[in-house]
Order: sequence, then C-alpha cells, then structure tokens
Amino acid sequence: MASQRSSYYPALSYSIKVALTVFLTEVLIMFVFAVFPIEDDIERALADSLLLVIVLIPTFYGLVYRPLFREIRLRENAQDELKEANGKLSEYASGLERLVDEKVLEKRQTEEQYKALLENSNDIIIIADPNMKVAFWNRLAEESFGYSGDEAVGKGLGIIVPEKYREAHDKGFRSFIESGSLKRGKLSGIEGLKRDGTMFPVEISVSSYGTDGRRFVTAIIRDITERRQTEARLKEQIEKLSAFRNIDMAISSSLDIRLTLNVILDQITATLNADAADILLFNPATLLLEYSAGKGFRTEALKYTRLRVGDGYAGKAAYEGKSLRIKNINIEQGELARAPLFQQEGFISYCSVPLLSKGDLKGVLEIYKRSESVYSPETLDFIDGLALQAAIAIDNAEMFNEAKRSNIELALAYETTIEGWSRALDLRDKETEGHSQRVTDMTVRIGRAMGLTEAELVHARRGALLHDIGKMGVPDAILLKPGPLTEEEWAIMRKHPVYAYEMLQPISYLRPAADIPYCHHEKWDGSGYPRGLKGAEIPIAARVFALADVWDALRSDRPYRPAWSDEKARAEIISISGKHLDPQVVEIFLKGV
Repeated sequence: MASQRSSYYPALSYSIKVALTVFLTEVLIMFVFAVFPIEDDIERALADSLLLVIVLIPTFYGLVYRPLFREIRLRENAQDELKEANGKLSEYASGLERLVDEKVLEKRQTEEQYKALLENSNDIIIIADPNMKVAFWNRLAEESFGYSGDEAVGKGLGIIVPEKYREAHDKGFRSFIESGSLKRGKLSGIEGLKRDGTMFPVEISVSSYGTDGRRFVTAIIRDITERRQTEARLKEQIEKLSAFRNIDMAISSSLDIRLTLNVILDQITATLNADAADILLFNPATLLLEYSAGKGFRTEALKYTRLRVGDGYAGKAAYEGKSLRIKNINIEQGELARAPLFQQEGFISYCSVPLLSKGDLKGVLEIYKRSESVYSPETLDFIDGLALQAAIAIDNAEMFNEAKRSNIELALAYETTIEGWSRALDLRDKETEGHSQRVTDMTVRIGRAMGLTEAELVHARRGALLHDIGKMGVPDAILLKPGPLTEEEWAIMRKHPVYAYEMLQPISYLRPAADIPYCHHEKWDGSGYPRGLKGAEIPIAARVFALADVWDALRSDRPYRPAWSDEKARAEIISISGKHLDPQVVEIFLKGV
C-alpha cells in the first residue's frame, strides 16, 4: 500500500504540471495575439501551434520529462541496489543457516558425548526431575540396582530408597529443589535398595541445575561395599594386632600366670566376639587338664574340670596336638552337651586349641559361642597365634617359678651355709654359744632403725654372721693361746680383718657383705685397725655392728669376768661413744633398740 501511494503522488504532480503548463502557454499566446492581432485564421492557427510547440517542448522537458527520467534512473539504480542487497541477504541467510546447522550438529555431538560419558561412568549417575521421577539412568545404575533404563525412567526415586530412609529422603529432596540455597551436597553412611530387596552401602554427591524454568537434581552414587569390606578387614587386622600387643605387654610386664591368662581371654573374647573362653592347664604330674581361668560363663559348669588327656573335646585336641572345631555342639551330642549345668550355658559352637611350646603340651584353649560359627582361615591363624602366645606365657611363668624356687633354695642353701660357718667360727674361737647370731640380730635391728634398706640389711646380716671369718687365717697357736699375746702375735691377730676381705672378695654374692668383717675393728676416733679409718669413713654397717659386738661382749660371761648388768653395760657404751663408737648409732641404741 505504501509503495502504491509513493508511485501515485509523482504521477499526479506531473499531470498537474502538464495542465498548468498548457494553460499558462495558452494564456500567453492569447496575450500575444491580443497585442499582435492576426486576422487570418489559418495563420493564427499556425502561429498558435508554433508558439505552443516552442513554449511547451522545453517547458515539458525541464518540468516533466527530465525529472521523470531522473526518477526512473533512480528507481532503476534502487532496484539494482535492492537486487544486490537481496543477493547479499540471501548469501548471509544461507551462511547463517549453515552456521545454525553446524551449531545444532555440534550441540547434538556434545549431547551424545555427554550422554556417552554419563553412560560409561564408573559411578552410578541418576538425574531426577522436580517431581522426584527418574529422567536419566546410566548403565552402572542398571547393573547396581537391577532396573533397566526403560523400567526406571519415569518412575519415582522410591524404588531405590530403603523404607527407613524414604521420609527423610523426600523431605530433603523437596527442600533441595525448593530452597535453591543448597547447590551441592554429599551424603554418606546410607544404603541403596536393589530390585531383589537387598541393600548395599553407598556414598552420594548431589547437585542441581535449572533448564526451561525447571530444576533437576543430578545424583552421583558410588557403591562403597568393597571399601567397607576393606575397612572392616583393616579394623579386624588392627584389633588382632592390638590383641597380640596387649598379650605381649602382659607377658613381658608380669609373670603372674593367672593375670596373663585373664588378659589373653579378654583379648580372645573381644576380638573374636566369643561369648566365653577358658584355659585348661596341663599338670604333668597327674596327666590331667585342669581349669585355670575363664571368662563369660553363666554357671560354674567348667570351673572344676579335671580332664584326662584323650578324653572329651579338649582332651582329644591335647592328645592329637591339633585344633578341634564343632559347628553345633547339640548335633554332636557329646558328653559336654549332655552335662546338666553346661546345657544352661546355651553354647552352640565350640573350638579347642592345644597350647604347645617347644613341642611340650602346656594346656588347651577353649572358645565358646552361643550361635553357629564358621571360622575363616585368617581367624584360625589368629587363634593359633593367640594359642602360641598363651603357651609361651605359660612356659615363661613355669620357668620363672622354677627359677624362683631354685633361687629360694639356693638362697636358703647360702644362708644355711653361712650360718654353719658362723657356728663353726664360734666353736673354733671358743665364743659363747650363739654369739654370732645375737650380734647379727642386733645389727639388723639397729640398722633398720638407722634407715638401711632391706638389701643393705641382707648384706649386713651376712657380714655379721661372718665377722670373724678372717680368724681362719690365724694360726691356732695364736688364736687359741691361753695367755696374753706378744706384740708379734698381736700383729698377726690384727690381720684377721684383711684375711676376711681377701677371702670374701672373690665370692660375688658375699662381696657386699665384706664391710663388717673388714672394718668391724675400726674406731670412731681413728684408733682402730687394720686401716685406721675415722668417723664416717667407716662403713655404716661396720659402725652398727661394732656397737652390737661390744654390747654382746659386755653382757656375756667371759673366763676372766662375769657378764655385766644392763645398767653397767649402758654406762660403758655411753663412755666410749665418740671414741670407739659412732655417737649417732649409740643414740639410736639407747632409744630402746
């Protein structure tokens, strides 16, 4: 319509211009004829036509045809430009169409690649629409949950969510979709539901995205069954290693066999989830397996067990030297299952392992469960390891007790020998009966009051009993001479402390006891012998013994005088305090020791 109007107005303008031109020309011709009249009609007509042609041709050319030709050229040029523009536009449209086709193809390829990536992912990938319906379901999802893609797409997510999680799942999903605040999240410690109804542990990462005004949720799900199994195996191994470590510590820190066995039973019941366990020790004298320690029993059914090797389950394991396992005691119907008290325990499965150390039978370990149990090879190896540790603990305890008994017997033999030497010395030196034992007892009492340790008192006691052992090196002619000794004889007599030192030094267990035999004739003021020691230079045991020796001498009958009274002897002790005797020792003695 607009193009019609644009072409209409120039035509009207040209028509008006032609009409006005003709009209004005005729007016002009009439004005000329009025000024220059022509009478002849033919001449007048010719003049009129001539004037009309002269005036109209240039006028028409200038006013009508020239603008018209110009407009025609403009229109032709515009038409050419339009054609050229249309060609370019067509070319651009074709290029744009090709570009669109390329982008569509690229997008299709990207979608196919993305879909292939999702399909072949090592994780389960599920995309859900806002209504919690499956929009995408990859290959691993089919394998893991048991539903094909056709079966799952369009179904609610509830088909893979266990009943116990569904309420929380629905609430969380809607919050995730509606709030828009949580874009990503991660869930672990939950389970997925397979088509056959079994559940398996999963770890889920979720993210949301929006398209066409709708929000979708992508869930990346990982089956962590293998990881859980690995973690469980590692935990079990750590528990077993911890059990071995705890038993090792018990064995190394204590030789109390009952304490060690209780630690072993604690570790066995805890690590193996056993309901009860006990250890029967083998008595070589009676050839019986005897109950020693137990844990987890409801009754005292096994507490008084005395089983001959070869009898019963434990006796059979001990006799054959190999483990014995029973899946269900009630099916076996052995003597153990028929025992009235044992029936109250409710045990089902049983395992007994002989405790062998260096090939010798030490006992039997028994493990009980109130349910059927099948032990894996790893668990059996662990039980064998515990049994070996138990056998070693028992063997160590037995060796320790044997060594302890031997040490006690040896110590008793040492003490008896020393006491025998002491009595022999008293008899040889013609001392009063029991002199060495009396001074020894008093030395120990005063030494304890002075703060000597028990180890120091042991050595002091031995030294007191052997205080005159050096006289064994003094010739009888001098030692038993009835009269006074000469200076030369006294010189020999005063060597008996040195003889004692030389006799005791080579004997390692008597070396610490040499202080009294070597130094009991030293005096506080330094006037004693053999070295003339003074004050604190004299060993404390020798200072204590010196007082006990003087006291017993004063209170005993001698060939040349009767025994002194307590008062007189005390007075003498006080008088020689600070000279012969240590004042501190005297003070302790006078306080009532």
